[in-house]
Amino acid sequence: MDEQQRLRETELTFPSKRKMINPVLGELLQPLEYLIDRKKELNEQIIKAYKANNIYTEKSQADLRELHNVRHQIIITNELKSIFGIDIIEFYEKAHWSIDKNYKANYINLMETIENVMKKEANTELRNTKKSTKTFTNKEKKEIRTLYEEMLKHVKLGNEYKAEKVADNMNQLLKKAIERGVLDQFGKYDYYYMDMSKTLTKLGLNKWNFKNLVTASNNNIIYEDIGDHKKTPRTQQLLNATDKELRKRKK
Repeated sequence: MDEQQRLRETELTFPSKRKMINPVLGELLQPLEYLIDRKKELNEQIIKAYKANNIYTEKSQADLRELHNVRHQIIITNELKSIFGIDIIEFYEKAHWSIDKNYKANYINLMETIENVMKKEANTELRNTKKSTKTFTNKEKKEIRTLYEEMLKHVKLGNEYKAEKVADNMNQLLKKAIERGVLDQFGKYDYYYMDMSKTLTKLGLNKWNFKNLVTASNNNIIYEDIGDHKKTPRTQQLLNATDKELRKRKK
């Protein structure tokens, strides 16, 4: 029996397939299965809107924002698993639902560090090499996997005290790893870079200014000129204009 199978067998049934709101951590990242399904749904909706020439509506704008967010969550989930060898978000979720302990500060620091690294100018060298020199070693990965299995077993047996002690050890390992820069691995990503989306690239929508789109207010510029497309609206006000109005405004 491999480690992943053993880990699954020791897990309890926790709230899942949900819009998870943890009373301490707040909104957590969604389960990967949900994210993948939702990404497919959003891509289909965006393609349909594009073909119907409705890509500039508020609904499509909201779909594009959500797609950006969903893709962002998928990247974070997969990269954290790659860095640490376990699902770190799942650890914080299970620790909070099972143990009366507040790990909020470390969880928030984890997410803020990732976001800050991804919002910096992408590290070209790291993007090419795909790997940071500041890594969580295989020995550390094995140690944290062993601790996680132990925590889950204690939780299953209802031994909260022992589970909490193990979770504390895990939390300290993660804290030290974050402090020494293992999350620099996220520097190969650009927070607003959407060229990795096959659907958006095929439609040419990857060239839109997603920084403006994601952070838009009613008066912000939303889209840059996208070349040969029929319309090049500049503000949310234009998103709801008719074709005739758009033609007049272009003159």
